[in-house]
Amino acid sequence: MSDQIVGVFLAAGNSIRMEKNKLNLPLGEQTLGSITLKTAIQSSLDHVVVVTKKQDTLQWISPCILSPPSRKKWTQQTCISAIKGQAYSIKCGVKKAMKLQPKAIMILLADQPFISKQLINKLIENYIQNKNAYFVGPSFQNSIRPPILFSHQMFPALMHLKGDIGARYLLKKVQWREKGIIFPIEHSTPFIDVDTKEDYELAKHVWKSLK
Repeated sequence: MSDQIVGVFLAAGNSIRMEKNKLNLPLGEQTLGSITLKTAIQSSLDHVVVVTKKQDTLQWISPCILSPPSRKKWTQQTCISAIKGQAYSIKCGVKKAMKLQPKAIMILLADQPFISKQLINKLIENYIQNKNAYFVGPSFQNSIRPPILFSHQMFPALMHLKGDIGARYLLKKVQWREKGIIFPIEHSTPFIDVDTKEDYELAKHVWKSLK
């Protein structure tokens, strides 16, 4: 096992409520998906596994991410079973990431454009300082939110997820929750995820206010 920390970037959703590929929606001068992926690549993560559905042409990824040196930082993993639910995307990504024999894996959502590399790095720093922790995650209003870092002790549990549930479902169980580190975040902005047209309008408004 190496000391690597690998990101699993979930980009295989069907965007059903948006009725179009939300990752390709413009946000400022970039696409929504590219913003989040670029953040992950520029963070302290050693590598990022980008989980996509079979027919994804990667048009949502900006040219700079498709070219060196950024291209060396991530690997695409097609997930044929992604249509069954998020748990299957997670398992595809975790299985691919495990080939790198990482010490920990961080689950990230492609539709969270306001996640910062500072937050990602904070998760990593907390884990490095507390390597006995089973997970490290941020919370808002007493609810754990993604991205969440999972130590190698939890890889088997991640691989047993089923249905349309996320990785934080595991942390509802007391036996896991008591073994991790949770730190509060005061503002909701980092955790805005874009699922609906209303969410997208909110994201555009927030994006303009931050620039």
